Amino acid sequence: MTDGEGKVVYDRKGKLPGRGVYLCFDDECLKLAAKKNLFSKGFKEKINKKEYKQLLEEIYTVTADYFFALLKAGRGAELVAGGSGKCEKLLETSQAKLVLVPEDASDDTVKKILTVAEAKGVTVMKCPAKLAMAEELDVPLRAAFAVTDEKLAEAVSVPLKRADVIKSWLNGV
Repeated sequence: MTDGEGKVVYDRKGKLPGRGVYLCFDDECLKLAAKKNLFSKGFKEKINKKEYKQLLEEIYTVTADYFFALLKAGRGAELVAGGSGKCEKLLETSQAKLVLVPEDASDDTVKKILTVAEAKGVTVMKCPAKLAMAEELDVPLRAAFAVTDEKLAEAVSVPLKRADVIKSWLNGV
């Protein structure tokens, strides 16, 4: 939304005064909005590229924070395990419901995890780099993480998918 003085602000709760627009997390929806300049039309103000990029970066940060909060809670409840070997064991025993592989994991690790996960019908998703995961979760560097609870797996996948979409939007700005 705009704050009335032309500054674009991400209103997390939808409660701030001013003119706002709804942000859909569909890639095609955003491309159409950008192509037709719908943000400026919705705000009834010109939105420059720098403000647009800052807005997307803030939305990405909030989305990533939510993802990490879910994982931290899952670790505390012992529903998230780290390490590629541990993930492979959880996959083989059908306990893993979702596997997260950091974007900088080695090709060999990714290949091993994907092979076992595909055989068991378990989704594998890319997550932030190993260092970001280690810092946010307060764990050693790990090449994979397994979520063992179905509801947590579903909850974690939503912000992760959204963060990936926002990242692609940022790359296009």
